[in-house]
Amino acid sequence: MGWRFSRPAQGRPVTKQETVSPEEARGALERMLASEIFRDSPQLAAFLRFVTEAELRGESGRIKGYTIGVEALGRDKDFDPQIDPIVRVEATRLRRTIERYYAGPGAGDAVVITLSPGSYVPSFRYNAADLSSVVAAAVIAGGRRKIRFAGLVGLAVFVMVAGILFYPRIADRWSAGALQPGNGMPVLVLQPFSVSGAPRAEAFPSVALIGKLRDVLSRFDTLNTVLPEELAEAERKGTAPPIRFRFAGSVEYRDDGKTDLRFRLFDAADNSQIWSQLYEDFAASGSRDAAEDAVVTGVVTVLAQPFGVIRAHERNRYLSSGLGDPRYTCIVESSESLRSFEPSQHRKAKACLERLTRIEPSFASGFAYLAVLYLREYQFDIGVAAGERASLDHALLLVREAIEKQPESSRGYQILSAVLFARREYAPSIAAAERAVALNRYDMTILSDYGGRLVMTGEVDRGLEILQRAAGYGTLRPSWYNFYMFLGLYLKGDTAAAGHYASQITPERYPLGHVAHALAAHTAGDKEQSREALLKLVALRPIWRDDTLGELRKLIGSEVIVARLANDLAAAGLGATLR
Repeated sequence: MGWRFSRPAQGRPVTKQETVSPEEARGALERMLASEIFRDSPQLAAFLRFVTEAELRGESGRIKGYTIGVEALGRDKDFDPQIDPIVRVEATRLRRTIERYYAGPGAGDAVVITLSPGSYVPSFRYNAADLSSVVAAAVIAGGRRKIRFAGLVGLAVFVMVAGILFYPRIADRWSAGALQPGNGMPVLVLQPFSVSGAPRAEAFPSVALIGKLRDVLSRFDTLNTVLPEELAEAERKGTAPPIRFRFAGSVEYRDDGKTDLRFRLFDAADNSQIWSQLYEDFAASGSRDAAEDAVVTGVVTVLAQPFGVIRAHERNRYLSSGLGDPRYTCIVESSESLRSFEPSQHRKAKACLERLTRIEPSFASGFAYLAVLYLREYQFDIGVAAGERASLDHALLLVREAIEKQPESSRGYQILSAVLFARREYAPSIAAAERAVALNRYDMTILSDYGGRLVMTGEVDRGLEILQRAAGYGTLRPSWYNFYMFLGLYLKGDTAAAGHYASQITPERYPLGHVAHALAAHTAGDKEQSREALLKLVALRPIWRDDTLGELRKLIGSEVIVARLANDLAAAGLGATLR
């Protein structure tokens, strides 16, 4: 049968044939399960084999939580998927493992298998990168036989179309067929640590430390971490993914029984060092697990969180050059917008994410970050009139869709918490924040957000304790963190410390920053500085002068806190007379 080409529908990749044959799908399954990634995960392999075979046999009706739990995962006949979440949990792990496979050893596979978001039914498609071999085969075949003029014209069109797909400088890299397998996030190689000295029995084992780092880094949605053996396998097959970062470490076991650890991060493009950290004098006594956990938390907090080293390093690369996968470009654009509160950056990030989520409906992180941008529109008059309920409702729909696609995403639950909080659904908001922390307690932005929401609902002491714990790792803190700290300390009467945190809030377009500046200055007796801050607030959004209570209620949960802040702002001069 000859090859058939067609223009893909929205969200559908270019294909060689109308459907992938069962034989091709089974071959793709066996290649995937033979990889080292799946050899170490027999339960995930059993899950994927079961649902793939059921779909290929036309038995998709059997692909349900109960049958997967019993027939693939070994649960007994009394298994209840509504009580035991094993299938949902393993499905999330399986989706992430599939993404790792196609970001690594499976990058060049001709057939791609994915697990449909929101269900357990697999789908099969041709890899867009495989089209070049198809076109080449057609050219060779055409040279061996007579082809009518119309056929030559058709072949030329196909070759031209295929060429456009493979040269993103000419083509639209944002078409569904142009997106490569995997999640589009950058790849970091976690190299073996160099070891010197003779370790004692209680000392840090370097292999265990690498394993813990790998586990923790995998909890961050916007980074793929691979080990050298996985990369070597991909290189042997000619399917190695582009490597963005290399992480290297050294462990020195000293004669005095203590351990020194040094970590470094390199840009793989030019081998330049981006970051380094030395941990000295770890004693062999005490809890090794606790010491290891402290090291790992410190490393991943500095590197992997949204305001960390990796994201900061990527701003120039992606925002100025447009290099890399469009999905990651959108995420970087969004982070920059969230950091700056600038309307132009907001509009650019929103347009970027809206386009990618239409093209790639499984782009869970894209839906989550897009929800934040719609939430910002409701809260801060960025892009549209603030307070428009439609923006808030749309944010809820988007983040729910993100969690449905990636149920174990800590970032998704953090964003759900923020959206529910804006909807004044405080108990569900706090529950979502706690779920986010449980999924990734190593992300200090998530922990900080949780603490801040507690402060703003009146649990000031508990919220401040969590915020201060998050601050213990010394990372760059965003404006909203400093406002949370200001608010908690201000409510407790510690005006000097509150003033310090107010002074750390810098974005001119962040209304709560001006609120903090005004209250801190008023409390310190600086009427001129307080008035200047209030004038900036009103210039940014006049509604703060006319409806102070309404604006505070959109952002703060406790009516007691809202009333106090409104009274204090009025005493500082915010009101009808402020012009």
